[in-house]
Amino acid sequence: MLKADAWVQFGPSEAKQPLPFLKGNVGKNAALLFSSDARIAPPSDDELKAIKDKKEGEWIELEPIAAKRYEAIQHLEIGKPLRQTIVLETGPLKRPMESLDKCIDELLTHWGIDVEKHKNLKRSPVPAQNPGRWIYSSDYPMDMLQIGQPALVEFRLSVNEDGKPTACHIQATTRPKEFDDAVCKSLLRRAAFEPALDSDGKPIASYWRSRVRFQIPGI
Repeated sequence: MLKADAWVQFGPSEAKQPLPFLKGNVGKNAALLFSSDARIAPPSDDELKAIKDKKEGEWIELEPIAAKRYEAIQHLEIGKPLRQTIVLETGPLKRPMESLDKCIDELLTHWGIDVEKHKNLKRSPVPAQNPGRWIYSSDYPMDMLQIGQPALVEFRLSVNEDGKPTACHIQATTRPKEFDDAVCKSLLRRAAFEPALDSDGKPIASYWRSRVRFQIPGI
């Protein structure tokens, strides 16, 4: 896998933005594997400043996108690194996003989350230290390291009222199960959080999502 940036734009009004991706494969097909969460717009200037000035281990939560901005979307444009720009005619995204939100609410109930309280969180779970310290280079599966196999693993941690991870779930993965096992084993051993707080400021069970990229420098 080779890391680079792709240029995307939710048009016609939202700004063009770079998204990091890896060149890899899904099955036998070549693919661009985006290695960060995508929004319809890049962070605002104030959000970028907060990200730049954040302290080690501090977690910056971006403001949600307003429904009227989803309604204004007409297409998704993907440029670099493609030789020819692709435009996907999506139409307004407000109703699809509302449907997705309903699906997520249903999922949350299966994850043991109080959906109504979760809609008005005062704070989501915040890593108690730099998440980059939760996975060590020694966690790279040895047999995968020997053959130079990279991987991208997306995960979800269930976080209880004390800020302790209670379960690890693999959301998506590009490579062998050895990577999935290594990620969950390390996270359940080392991850710690300041718990989510409900609207009254009381700790509440929640979840935290992120991804881990395994890659040998220079490969």
